[in-house]
Amino acid sequence: MRKVLIISTYCFDNASANGLCARAVRDAFELAGYETYLVGFGKSIGAENGIHNREFFVEPDEGAMMLKFPLVNKLKAVLNLIMRCINPNISKRLVGNYYSVILNLDKKNMFDIVIPMFFSPESVVAACELKKKRPKIELVIYELDSNTDGLNHFDTQLFGRYIRAAQIRWSRRQYNIADQICIMQSHKMHFDKLYGVRFGQKCNVVDLPIMSDNTAELRAFDKQTIRFAYTGVLSTDYRSPKMILNILSRTKAQKNWRIYFFSKGNCEMMLANYAETDNRLYQQGYIDSDALRKEYEQMDYFLSIGNTNSNSLPSKIINYISYGKPIIHFSLKHSDVCAEYLNQYPLALVIEYNANPDDSAKRLCDFVDDNFGKRVSYQEIVRLFPKNTPEYSVKSIEAFIKSRNNSLFSH
Repeated sequence: MRKVLIISTYCFDNASANGLCARAVRDAFELAGYETYLVGFGKSIGAENGIHNREFFVEPDEGAMMLKFPLVNKLKAVLNLIMRCINPNISKRLVGNYYSVILNLDKKNMFDIVIPMFFSPESVVAACELKKKRPKIELVIYELDSNTDGLNHFDTQLFGRYIRAAQIRWSRRQYNIADQICIMQSHKMHFDKLYGVRFGQKCNVVDLPIMSDNTAELRAFDKQTIRFAYTGVLSTDYRSPKMILNILSRTKAQKNWRIYFFSKGNCEMMLANYAETDNRLYQQGYIDSDALRKEYEQMDYFLSIGNTNSNSLPSKIINYISYGKPIIHFSLKHSDVCAEYLNQYPLALVIEYNANPDDSAKRLCDFVDDNFGKRVSYQEIVRLFPKNTPEYSVKSIEAFIKSRNNSLFSH
């Protein structure tokens, strides 16, 4: 039986989006007949449900403590900025923690495939060190997010161009060691432009691997209360709720709407101020993935806000789609990757950033009225988004390895 090691971050209790992807890929490899091992932060869920007993833990590096001397902290910040012009901000301690764990595991198990799920960069560095020590390992860097796509805004910041250049150099060093680089569909154009000539033959285009069947309906339809949910981080820098609140303020006649924000970030005061004038909005705070799943099941509509500074597809878009429910997306820029996906989904409304607010409010109300209780079947979802199943990633990685081995053998 072939053995696979997957390396992630918070993939056990209170799993992050990256951790959920790592678990999904792990489970898909296991179903395909592999013996799988998972390394990440946190406490194992395996002991509780008995499904997995090959989970191993790395101690995270929580970062340097801030000192009580403001001048010293400022000097440290400036020094850190200068150092980032040479190398990305990577924790050597965390690299060492990862490497110690995966080296010991490899000595006992002799893995066939090692897959660091980026982020974190430290997991990639540790996996590359293992590859250098034992070259027969098939090293697959799985980039859930790009290290350099979306960094153009750095060019306007102090030392920004140099920081971006350092990130690109770092990526090229890791790519040079890897056998295969799995990238998300949304980053392909960026990858081709910066890395395609040198590393195009290593590139395998997949997509966020978290699609699963969540279409079972647990809530009876009742128009007396129509529930909406937004989930995720909000930021004035790249994902502000200002546009959505402006449009919602024009729909106050819809008294039966209940709008829940499961969010965190620097926009919570903006939400609180709005809620004082609109009692339909409820701030629920950021909750873990298991609790969030229960909330999703009770919602009628999902709300999404696009990013202004990145081509990364938020994992919540695929999560939303997996429930087969209507989705309302507020786009904050031209060429929004979220809109590109949602335009393929039958129950989606995309509101453009430059649309008239009154017109947008009317479109929103009409969409809610026309699509209440409608659902998309999971079979149709998979047909529309086949690359977002973890099984697709596993088959694609396998096919890439087979093709590469055949090519090496023929030469």
